[in-house]
Amino acid sequence: MPYFLRTSVRPSLSRLIQNATATPQDFDFNTFVRRAVEENTEARLDDEDLGVDFDLGELTLPLEADPPALSSTLHPLSALPSVYPTAITTSTGSVNPSYNTPASNVPSPTNSISPPAGSVNPLSDTPTSIPPSTVPSTSNPTVESPAASNKRKNARSHDKRAKIRRIRKEEKAGPSSNTYANVLSHGTAIEVEADATHFPAAKGAVTGKKGTLDELGDAIDRQKFYTVVELVNEHGFEHIAWDGKKPYPIIDRVGRVIAVLAGQPNNTDYAKVLMQAHDEMKDEGMKAGLGMLSPEGKHIRGVFPAYNCGTTMGMGSPRPVVMDPKGRRPLLTHLLNNEGVIRMARYQNFAFSLWAPRVYAEYVRVRDTVRSTLHLPENFYGVSVFAAAAFNFGGRVSTFKHRDSLNWAFGWCAITALGRFDATRSAQLILWELKLVVDFPHASTVLIPSAVVTHSNTPVAEGDDRGSFTQYTAGPIFRWVDNGCRTEKEVKEQDPQHYDLMQSGKETAYLKRVANFSTIEELCNLVE
Repeated sequence: MPYFLRTSVRPSLSRLIQNATATPQDFDFNTFVRRAVEENTEARLDDEDLGVDFDLGELTLPLEADPPALSSTLHPLSALPSVYPTAITTSTGSVNPSYNTPASNVPSPTNSISPPAGSVNPLSDTPTSIPPSTVPSTSNPTVESPAASNKRKNARSHDKRAKIRRIRKEEKAGPSSNTYANVLSHGTAIEVEADATHFPAAKGAVTGKKGTLDELGDAIDRQKFYTVVELVNEHGFEHIAWDGKKPYPIIDRVGRVIAVLAGQPNNTDYAKVLMQAHDEMKDEGMKAGLGMLSPEGKHIRGVFPAYNCGTTMGMGSPRPVVMDPKGRRPLLTHLLNNEGVIRMARYQNFAFSLWAPRVYAEYVRVRDTVRSTLHLPENFYGVSVFAAAAFNFGGRVSTFKHRDSLNWAFGWCAITALGRFDATRSAQLILWELKLVVDFPHASTVLIPSAVVTHSNTPVAEGDDRGSFTQYTAGPIFRWVDNGCRTEKEVKEQDPQHYDLMQSGKETAYLKRVANFSTIEELCNLVE
């Protein structure tokens, strides 16, 4: 079907189709994508393209895809500038180094959570996997010749080097042209009136602002649950009846991709495996006393137990630290090894790299610096670029109105919904500044700038069962890396001239950060 094109892209499109009979107003995006795919027959969505373990069947989308049922205006995706801008790297500013996680999950510089056995860092000399058994062996010892022993050691060394090379290659790999063709093929985006340059970032654009009383209301206002009818009829929201499968970018008024309804892989067992992960989370949480009535449940984001794991920075720490979820280390380590959790983390990471390659490159840069400098264990080594993850327990996960203000201001938080619930009546995602309320089904993923966009959920309906899993990176980690692995206090003491230069650039830092968001035109250009 033809798609109406945004006025702002008609000139660039006209140059590309000047010899065609179609006009910019009735350009058929599906035809463009099919032609691009045919011209790129060598493009394959394989392990080397993605750096992940699933195949083409897990990510492809039908070239004929109906737009979601919604009351908001859908705008077409267009093709097209010839030059894809290079990544932008800037110095970052200052915020008060505190982290607004629940009180039961305060990070400690001296303690760390063990990484899952499948995520052991092969670059570290410190073993992080399960130690060998101390039970004496009952088998007869075998005497090995020196030559055989050396051969075995060399083989292990070779395997280790090969694993390191594979992981590095995977982490640098990006989505293939064929993937972009598939996810853009339906030609539809959701445009909002917001402008990313007006997002409430703190000075220096490292973190967001917590929000004023006028913006978020008092404690009673923030904790109020709204229905879709209230939001649409009384607050002017648009309701998006999303199926949770097809991806739809959300673009601001000038065409930047500021958030994504990223969907889920088309692999037939993905939703089933994630349901098993949800059941594991719920069962293990109940054993640990993390049910709906848990005394650990209430915090700034809602009334449900929530525990974070991974690397963060705050609470006065001079460097990134690994969070110590008090008494919950065995539980979270167990969940990090779950097949469904690993697949969620992998898909969240891939979707991030697909829709915001420049922003993703900033996360890679920061992750690599922290990795090489501090050698901290990671939640999903070689799988995800995010520094931290959160498990939301209890079975009735629905958040209050809030911002995750200590996350990186112009980065994304990945959220995957889990459970047995009716997405048309339970826990729809509310994006306040964007004036959207979105159905958010099981196994679907969204990517949002959670530090600067206020978000919450509608209530979970009676009898429904819902949890969620998120990944994010704290903004102060970016500032620490951009300061040369130093705090601002250390920079001021050691290099006053650089400190003054850094301070002078804070007022305009947000403009450079906003420029890292992709436009639809740029992404479409990648299918050629």
